Amino acid sequence: MSDLEAQGIPAVAEGPALTQGQRVIYTFTAPSKTFTDIKRSTSWWMPFLIGAIATYILFFAVQAKVGWEQVAENQIRYDGGPWNYGCSILEFRGDKVARETIYITQAWDAPDWRAPWRSDWKEETLG
Repeated sequence: MSDLEAQGIPAVAEGPALTQGQRVIYTFTAPSKTFTDIKRSTSWWMPFLIGAIATYILFFAVQAKVGWEQVAENQIRYDGGPWNYGCSILEFRGDKVARETIYITQAWDAPDWRAPWRSDWKEETLG
C-alpha cells in the first residue's frame, strides 16, 4: 500500500499516457480518462495554444464583422433597468493613447420637431 492510499487518496492508475491531442478530444468524449491523465502529468502547453488561437480568431472576427469603432460605442443596462449609451473618445499622441474620455447617458425621446428623422424605440430584454 502506498503512502497516498494510506492517507485515503487513491493513487493514479498507471497506464499509457494520453497525448495532448487525445486530452483535448477526451475532454468531451471521455472526461474521466482526461482528468486521470492530468493527475499523472500536468502539461499546460496545449490548452495555452488553443486559448491563444481562439483569442486571435475572436479578435479577427470582431474586427471583420463589427469593427473597433462600433465596439467603442457602448450599450449598458444594469439589472433590467433603462439602457445607458456611451461613447469613448480617444486622444492620441503619436501611436499611444494620451487620454480617454467616456460620456454615458440614458436614452431620451426625441422632440416632436425631430419626428421625421427619429426611429421607433423597441424595448429589448436581456436573454
